[in-house]
Amino acid sequence: MMIFQEMSCEPNLTAPQFITLCTIQSMVSCSITDIVSATAVDQATMRGVIDRLKSKGWVYLSEDLKDRRKVMISLSVAGAELLKKMIPCAKDITEATMSDLNPAERLALIFLLKKMGSGGK
Repeated sequence: MMIFQEMSCEPNLTAPQFITLCTIQSMVSCSITDIVSATAVDQATMRGVIDRLKSKGWVYLSEDLKDRRKVMISLSVAGAELLKKMIPCAKDITEATMSDLNPAERLALIFLLKKMGSGGK
């Protein structure tokens, strides 16, 4: 987390918020349950993350047209612009995070992270 905060192009953006914004961008419009499933962050924590993203104007909430009880989350224009600015920065953060690993260790780490993310499948 320290590397992320030090190298981020946006000082008010945390790593969990960045991950959430990337997830929302990839899904276009999604529910909090969708985001929880994609990120493995618990629902209570994710609600806080979404509230902070909304207060910063990076996402907006709307009702699902099919189920009015369901809240849909989408990137705002400001959120999309932030991601456009952050993606190159995130690549530098990843490089700094893995700088002490040799190529084989990097591949092994990426393989293990993907395996963990897919539930070990």
